[in-house]
Amino acid sequence: MTCRYVLAFLVTLAIELPVAWALAPRGARRGALLDAALLNAASHPLAVVLFWFHGVPRVAVEALVWAGEAGGYRLLGYRVARAVSIALVANALSTAAIGPFERLIGG
Repeated sequence: MTCRYVLAFLVTLAIELPVAWALAPRGARRGALLDAALLNAASHPLAVVLFWFHGVPRVAVEALVWAGEAGGYRLLGYRVARAVSIALVANALSTAAIGPFERLIGG
């Protein structure tokens, strides 16, 4: 695991965990942090392999990640609208941030 990967994953978590916490139902916020961390631990390596090593366009990778994470939230018991909204907002914000971050670290 490279330093670049670890930094990208930490940036992703720094953005997506607060989003999951903020958009989760009040009584489920602590659990939402763990859910978001686990879903990102599953989706992030796949996204990196597809984008960094196979050249799949970022928009396609992000669409797959968004759908997969929304499905993951749904499987964890979130209502459809909440699952979709958490995944969409979290991934939109982390995607917007990762471009400048990759330029900063030489991605």
